[in-house]
Amino acid sequence: MNEFYIILTGVLLRIAIPALVLLGLAVLLSRLDARWKRESARQDKELKVVSNNDPLPCWEIRGCSAEEMETCPAKNSDEPCWQVFRQENGDFDPICLNCEVFLNAAGPVPPAASIY
Repeated sequence: MNEFYIILTGVLLRIAIPALVLLGLAVLLSRLDARWKRESARQDKELKVVSNNDPLPCWEIRGCSAEEMETCPAKNSDEPCWQVFRQENGDFDPICLNCEVFLNAAGPVPPAASIY
């Protein structure tokens, strides 16, 4: 009977305890992941509110004609017009640099410092 307890203790030490530790780590990491996802969603929501302050689209601000609006690639894009018209080397189009839509656009707002 003494051998049974020795074997049982060996099994617990080699298999059950590491499995429980691994399970505990998995639970803790899943909670941390859920917290990070909530924080990311909150930050995305805050950035969308800040970036959508201008209710008028650029073609209305610039007074584009209906023909210009139909051929404009920025009309159906989620990005700002100056991002759509970027040159292949990454520079802004010179026309955009003097455009009032670009000049009056709000820049990205850094996230508020969190207290944890």
